[in-house]
Amino acid sequence: MTLISGANLNYYTILAADTRRSCTHPLVGECHRDHDHKIAICKMGLITGSGYVDALDSVKEELLKKEIFHTDEVLNIINKSAIPKIKLLNRNDPSSIKYKTYFLISYFTSLDNKDILRLAFLHPELNYQLNIVEESIILTPGDTNEKYCEKYNKILRKGLHRCKVSNYSDKEYMVSVLTNICKNAIFFAECFYEISKISNLVSGDFDFAALLLNGLVVYGYGNSKEVKSGKLRLSIFHRSNQTRVLTPDIFKEGDIINI
Repeated sequence: MTLISGANLNYYTILAADTRRSCTHPLVGECHRDHDHKIAICKMGLITGSGYVDALDSVKEELLKKEIFHTDEVLNIINKSAIPKIKLLNRNDPSSIKYKTYFLISYFTSLDNKDILRLAFLHPELNYQLNIVEESIILTPGDTNEKYCEKYNKILRKGLHRCKVSNYSDKEYMVSVLTNICKNAIFFAECFYEISKISNLVSGDFDFAALLLNGLVVYGYGNSKEVKSGKLRLSIFHRSNQTRVLTPDIFKEGDIINI
């Protein structure tokens, strides 16, 4: 189980995920490993998940084999790869049911002949169908309770910075959106840092990725304590047909900025 969050801010969507991978070993008990990056990019958009590691790994493995153009392809992979593993786990270990497996995806769709961005939440109690997130969502790990999740969802809704873009040129649009993304990355870092202090399942570092209306992607990674103080590392690029997991390997010299 990991910490994931997302928001739809109209001019862009943003996903964030910590990098801790947790599992239970029969001899040593609960084990953790950090720097397991969980946000994937494809032609459709962005995908991340939280929950049962084997199920998440099976989805990641199938995603990386293909060019993904539509949400139906993602749903198909989840139904064929993840759900059988989740059902088997729940049958063999009923106590694992509380550690639910979720997915967040960001993608383009068309409304009134106009491209818009969507953020969707896939939840086991809703049969892993697309459930549109109108504004924002945060999914806290299994070692936190529902009240804590509700608390941080309220904090997220109140604290996110809204993007104010009107009749800007392309350059002005990018400056406005990038400034807004940086502010929200710092806000996500503050939330992730606070939750990491009370949850053993949350790492000190996290990834975030924003999908912009013009098709560009902004990816960032850093230690939540450093990012919340204004030290960000960002890379901007175009989506391609190839599906891949976003990792700090894509950064170049000079990608570190200070706010």
